Amino acid sequence: MNANDENSLISRLVRESNRARQLLMNAVNPDAPDSPMAIMKASLTTLLKEHATQQTAVFEQQEERQKKFEVEVRDALTRLETKRNIDQKTPRGGLEFEEAVVAFVGAAVNGGPCVLDASGNSMGALARKIGDAVVRFTSESAFAGSAVVFEAKRDASYTTQKALDELDTARKNRDASAGVFVMAKSHAPDTFPRSLGTGTTC
Repeated sequence: MNANDENSLISRLVRESNRARQLLMNAVNPDAPDSPMAIMKASLTTLLKEHATQQTAVFEQQEERQKKFEVEVRDALTRLETKRNIDQKTPRGGLEFEEAVVAFVGAAVNGGPCVLDASGNSMGALARKIGDAVVRFTSESAFAGSAVVFEAKRDASYTTQKALDELDTARKNRDASAGVFVMAKSHAPDTFPRSLGTGTTC
């Protein structure tokens, strides 16, 4: 075998080996055009770019939803605060307080030997609407025939004496032997007693 002879077996083997090595090097070279590694690199790059684009879009949508949610929360809080401020200054707030007191009394006496009458919108014995709720005891109670009137107020102008006077009128108006005056804490003067009621001997 003569290595200097281009047609010799050894020379052909060397050339084929070099060509095979070159083909292999080109195949695994990601920068070589049309090589399998170049095709794979291009596919991976495209997939990564698409994924990054999708992630960016998802992040932007999430950020937009978050901003919208924050605006909605602020608007809701503003509306609630505005409503609260209005209710503090208008009769509507007083009506809601009265309804809350009547509901509380109703829950407290539920199942007992008595009946609850939400009387705030009806005239009484004195042809007045004073007395927002009346609890009347039935024949099953030891207090049968007696009643307790509840007067709810959300008015900072009420002094203790004024409250007692109105509660006395409420008892007469609703034919009740006892009365309970409920003042909203938000409007109660510092000197207003925590417990206020009147009654007569049965």
